[in-house]
Amino acid sequence: MARFTAKMQHSPETIGKLVETQQRTFQFGKRVAHSLIAILLIIYGLYADKQMYTPYIALIIGCTMITGLNAGIRRQTKNVIRQMNNVFPKSDYVFTDKGFTFYDKGEIVPYSKLCRLIEDKKYMYLYISTQSAYMVDKSTVSGGACTALKDFISEKTGLNWSRPNSILNFSFTGLIDKLKASKNDKYEGPRLK
Repeated sequence: MARFTAKMQHSPETIGKLVETQQRTFQFGKRVAHSLIAILLIIYGLYADKQMYTPYIALIIGCTMITGLNAGIRRQTKNVIRQMNNVFPKSDYVFTDKGFTFYDKGEIVPYSKLCRLIEDKKYMYLYISTQSAYMVDKSTVSGGACTALKDFISEKTGLNWSRPNSILNFSFTGLIDKLKASKNDKYEGPRLK
């Protein structure tokens, strides 16, 4: 018996959001290290002795690294869209006590397969691995019961919901906890479910 229903209509924007969220969730440590190296290069370039060329080279490299931080997200998004031939899937989710389906008469995905629960303002991401996630549009949850659905999934999985990593919610202990949670996973890029 269905407890909740929801939908997801993908578009280039949602594909980009999925790629960004996966990288912020599973590659945040690398992004922080990339940013720190860029900042150190910029600082060196600004304050080092200008009689040599190395400060100018460091400044150029640091600025290029900062501006290119999201280039991987854009490239990955374009690759996923190209693989889809600009045909964007629509999912109709049905959440039951045993699991959920994401298309009509589909195979039930048991809640035990979920390894991470992430949410942002508009979407919920149900990860079954570092490269595969089911994306749910919060505004389409039956009866507007988004909080009830989140509580239901959390209860069934034993997992807590978290936000994608960002500088605003960054902490070293949180990063260490997330690294421990995904120490056996390898990031290979997103797969749309």
